[in-house]
Amino acid sequence: MPNRAIAFKIIIRHLNCERFETSIRDIYNNHVLPICPNLTYSLFYAAFRYSMFFGFIEKRGNCDWHIKSVDDMCDQLRGLNDNPYIGVRNLNHPISLAFGIIIHHFNRQTVPITEIETRIETEIENYQGELSQYENENVVPHTLRFLNHFGFAKELEDGDWHIKSVDDMCVLHP
Repeated sequence: MPNRAIAFKIIIRHLNCERFETSIRDIYNNHVLPICPNLTYSLFYAAFRYSMFFGFIEKRGNCDWHIKSVDDMCDQLRGLNDNPYIGVRNLNHPISLAFGIIIHHFNRQTVPITEIETRIETEIENYQGELSQYENENVVPHTLRFLNHFGFAKELEDGDWHIKSVDDMCVLHP
């Protein structure tokens, strides 16, 4: 299992429903290291950050973190299935939008990456305006990579991607 997937499972299993008034580093030091001493901070930070982009973690103030319950995470996924912009308006990040678009448009489908890229580029330009060259080149691969690590999508041998149904995503992390 990839280490980012392990980090995500720690967030789901050990930190859900928690509120922390501290830094991500302190959450890692005090709540993650005792559970998984071999997990590096950078891998945990990446899973934490993407969980935030995906709407599973809320930030309030400088150091006030709320990690949603698994039920709330599943509600977030179901909401994205109906409207790709639910919950991502405040984040205003291309990865948040890409996540919502993938869930909304490709739920239960196997599609070529070119179709995913085209749909995301079009939708993000309509919603947020033109992306920088860096974001344009990296938002889709980063989002798909983390969907894969979190068990929400899978890259097939022919380069297509299978996006799991929202129900299957919710079953993964009860």
